This record gives sequence, structure tokens and C-alpha cells, in this order.
Amino acid sequence: SGDNYGFYAVRNLEGSAKEVFRLKEFSGTQLARQISSAPDALRVNLAALADRLRQVLDHSDDPIALEHQAVLFWPELNSLHDYLGLDLRADELITALDITRSQFRLKSVSESCLRALEKVIRESAQTTPFTAALVDAWVGALEDAGADVSHPLSFESSHAD
Repeated sequence: SGDNYGFYAVRNLEGSAKEVFRLKEFSGTQLARQISSAPDALRVNLAALADRLRQVLDHSDDPIALEHQAVLFWPELNSLHDYLGLDLRADELITALDITRSQFRLKSVSESCLRALEKVIRESAQTTPFTAALVDAWVGALEDAGADVSHPLSFESSHAD
């Protein structure tokens, strides 16, 4: 079809003022392709992140190297943000991974937490569809390994004294 779909971000300013930013435009065909391939692309991305975590864990015999590799890994989780809005359960998992990451900006991550993270990401890469029970189990596994999934995500809160 000749339809085009524009995606915008709206910034609410003081009062009733707004700024609108065009993010992307798709033709109907492109949009249909994006939507149909997104779940597979998410799983490919998750598998790549699990492989990358395996590389991080290869340094577990040296705590300083392990921490250094973990610090380099954390920004790679941002690639999952492209899939927010795809599915409610995927959103829950991505948010839990973001929260896990946020708490280790100022403190070291344990090897057991990294191992749990790798296991959760690898399992999620091999699972379709995500169910509430699976996401709850994955979040529970992160908590059992020492992640605080109720940790604040905000920059200010994570840098409070």
C-alpha cells in the first residue's frame, strides 16, 4: 500500500507546550516486515548477549578482569531497548535486566549474579513465547543471585549518598 507510518516522540514542556520529534517513517510493507521479524530479532540479540556474557565469565579467575569486562558489557544491554513495546512479557524482562544493570554502576557485580544473568538471557533467547511464569522465574533467578530488581532506575537515585 502507499501508506506511510511516522513514529514520533513528544516532549511535554511547561504548561501545555509540546515539542514533537520525528523518529522514523516506514511504508506499510516495511512496518509489517519490522513487526513480523521483531520476535526473531529479539531472540538473536538475546543469544548474542548471552554469548558475550560467556566471554565476560571466561575471566572469572581474575576478579579485576571480570569486573572490567562486566563494566564493558553493561552498555550492550541497551540494544534490547529497540524491542520495548513488542510484547508485555519482553518489556518486563528488559526492564528487569535494566534494573539489574543499574545497580552495578557504582558497585561490583558478583560472579554468581553474572552467571545467573547469562543463564536468564540464554534461556530467554531459546524461549517462545515468553509467559508470565517464565519471566517471574527469570526475575527470581536474578534475585536469588543477589540482584535487587527493586533498585531505582533513575540516575539521581542511583547516585545518592
